[in-house]
Amino acid sequence: MATPKLYNALPSYYSMIARLALAVAGIDYTSRLMDIHRRREQLSPAYGAINPHMTVPALVTETGILDDSREILKWAVRERPEVFVEGDGSEPSFLDAHYAFSIEGLTFGTAMLRWPILQWVLPRLLRKACIALRRQQAAHPELSEAFANKIAQNEARIGFFIEGSLKDKVAALRVTATHLIAQVPVPSGAYLYGDKPSAADVVLAVFLARLKMIGAGALVAHRPDLIAWFDRFSATPGYQSADVWTVFSLKRLLTHR
Repeated sequence: MATPKLYNALPSYYSMIARLALAVAGIDYTSRLMDIHRRREQLSPAYGAINPHMTVPALVTETGILDDSREILKWAVRERPEVFVEGDGSEPSFLDAHYAFSIEGLTFGTAMLRWPILQWVLPRLLRKACIALRRQQAAHPELSEAFANKIAQNEARIGFFIEGSLKDKVAALRVTATHLIAQVPVPSGAYLYGDKPSAADVVLAVFLARLKMIGAGALVAHRPDLIAWFDRFSATPGYQSADVWTVFSLKRLLTHR
């Protein structure tokens, strides 16, 4: 069986979910680290042919390409049913709520409020990206729809950052994050649903790590059971090998190491 190839980026939230899912499953893979900031490799025609969403992660397997972290997570669970356990009725609703949540809005919105210069820098970078995407779209008509979708996504991001009160938007996201955490059941064993991990364990670990990274750990303060769960889970070999960030590193972002 050919080794799967994971296109991912070190600081990417959804790449962390994919890396953790594969690590917990014990699935070997080849990692192709992408420069999604300076070189913007995810916006290249070559990568667009692999993942029309032009986002990371993407996993190339023998049977096809999985182009988002949720599909990669589902695939890992299917591939290693002996490793994972299916949660109760609360698991699907938690996963749905998680993937509907704007972790990007909370991450970058929090950073922009902390460092106001970013309120000028980030929209400017996104506008420049849209200009480059339109050039790419004209040069590669076979990927016109993919480029159009990416332009629309960037324009929506700009709107989030510059229209209305960013402070109010981030406050609303923090409330939603608190509600999301409240949906998580009290762990019933070493993991959320017993003695084996579930898809929800993987997602929750990365979510709590991100809250810690952006200084929003207080949102979990009302759930000491989940704080203890995260301490246990983050000590497991799978988590340790997945490179889930709890501290932002500009040096690693720039060097991809």
